[in-house]
Amino acid sequence: MTVKSFAHTPREGTKIWHFLDQHLHAVPKIAKLLADKFGAGELAYYAGLWHDLGKYDPKFQEYLELCHIASKTGKSAPRSKTPHAIQGARLAWEKCKHLAPIIYGHHSGLPRIADMKE
Repeated sequence: MTVKSFAHTPREGTKIWHFLDQHLHAVPKIAKLLADKFGAGELAYYAGLWHDLGKYDPKFQEYLELCHIASKTGKSAPRSKTPHAIQGARLAWEKCKHLAPIIYGHHSGLPRIADMKE
């Protein structure tokens, strides 16, 4: 049995979950299309591909489930103790260092370089 991983909880008023594999196929294509205009299409493609790799972590998937339950019950969403950007940033650090801070900080801002090294 294949277990689907999620990128995001359903938007308010819907029951449709956003699957992670679909997200990680669509985002790179859109990023490339937009960045091709200024000659950075390939870099943008890989940034889009790697930016949410950490969401495959079962702990992050559990966090999304808890957020969904909280939204349905009117409670506050929990804070994630499982970062999802560091995995893609570490891969980028090995393959293309310039993308690592962009991926690591895509929700929270630019990181310290030391945080991206193992």
